Amino acid sequence: WLSVPTFERHTLNIRLRGATILGPQMPDFFDNYLGGFVGMRSYPFYSVSGNDLVWMNIAYRFPLFRDIDARLGHLYFDKIFFTLYGDVGNAWNYDVNGFDNFKLKKGVGAEIRIAMNSFYLFPTNLFFSVAYGFDKLERVIRKERVVYGQEFSFYAGLLFGFDFFIDE
Repeated sequence: WLSVPTFERHTLNIRLRGATILGPQMPDFFDNYLGGFVGMRSYPFYSVSGNDLVWMNIAYRFPLFRDIDARLGHLYFDKIFFTLYGDVGNAWNYDVNGFDNFKLKKGVGAEIRIAMNSFYLFPTNLFFSVAYGFDKLERVIRKERVVYGQEFSFYAGLLFGFDFFIDE
């Protein structure tokens, strides 16, 4: 995780993730998963998996409103941030033929983060996120063909802090 301040409270965040299982190919029970809320949001959690994995996320975050200083019931509104992000990555099982079928999957998204406090004491953070995966991928699950990608994924959450997104 690398966060680079750019100017006037804008940041550029870069996340890298790589994983492998050394040795012979293991059953999919042991796979590394790349998709979903804590990974490549453009694809569902179980859609991108394999013994090996590589992923990069770049996000540009900037404030829409700061020092809002407004109250609604028990909620005190402080800041609203907007984020644009892009993902590139894939998960695979090593094949003796090399990387013939290896292709990085790509996706983009946007997010609104609202920083608040509840009852003047508890940090309360609300987010809404949308992502789109550019690449189509197929998996066969229980003898049924499932197609992922080229569709929108939506996420929302209410947390005590936005640190949830950091994997460390």
